[in-house]
Amino acid sequence: MGARYTVFTATPVAGDLGVPAHVIAGWPYGTLLVRPDGFVAWRGEDGLPESVRRCNAGA
Repeated sequence: MGARYTVFTATPVAGDLGVPAHVIAGWPYGTLLVRPDGFVAWRGEDGLPESVRRCNAGA
């Protein structure tokens, strides 16, 4: 598979999402799911695993 989605967050992510997750201290933007082209595919606090699954299904 080619490039993948990436998660950026200030809080640790529970479980294996199947995509890289970067926990950054002081990250002020909530939790972001970023597409391979750099655009934000999803932003929020709840529903991350489902969002990752849907995005990867369409990749």
